[in-house]
Amino acid sequence: MKKCTNTDLVLCSQCGEQLQADAFYYSKKRGRDRYCKQCRRKRSRKNYAAQAAENYERPRHYQVITEIADPVLRHALIKNALRIVAESCERKRKRLIDLEAV
Repeated sequence: MKKCTNTDLVLCSQCGEQLQADAFYYSKKRGRDRYCKQCRRKRSRKNYAAQAAENYERPRHYQVITEIADPVLRHALIKNALRIVAESCERKRKRLIDLEAV
C-alpha cells in the first residue's frame, strides 16, 4: 500500500482540479475524500440548506398548542398538559421518597 505524501496531486471529482493531497479531507475509515475541502464545504452547505427547508415545510404529526386558533380548545389543551406534568412530578417525588426510605 502506497503511503500518500502532501506532494501527491489528486483530482477532485467535483471541480476537476488537480490539487495537493492536503487539500482533501482524510478519514481513517474511508480514506481520502473524493472532493476537495472547498467543494465539500460548498456541497455540505447546499445539502444543509435543502434539508433545513424541507424539514421546515414538512407537516407536523402533532398539534402545537399555541398555534390552535380556537381559544376554548387551546385553553383545554393547556390545562390538560399542566395536569399531566403535575402528575408526572408527583410520581417522581413519591419515587424519590420511597428510595430515601429504603
